[in-house]
Amino acid sequence: MISENEEIARLRIEERIQQAEARAALHESSPGPRHQAASLLRRWADRLEPQPRVRRPALSR
Repeated sequence: MISENEEIARLRIEERIQQAEARAALHESSPGPRHQAASLLRRWADRLEPQPRVRRPALSR
């Protein structure tokens, strides 16, 4: 049998877990400014990197 204090502690922990899950879900649905800035910088870096050239096989005679 669980004591009253243990039951209260269990309920508080359950509440905190639900709050943390709600915060995580909120952050997943709307990325913050840092995430948006990081995405923008990654796209710019991808554009600035030289693209590999497609090499044609040499014609052998």
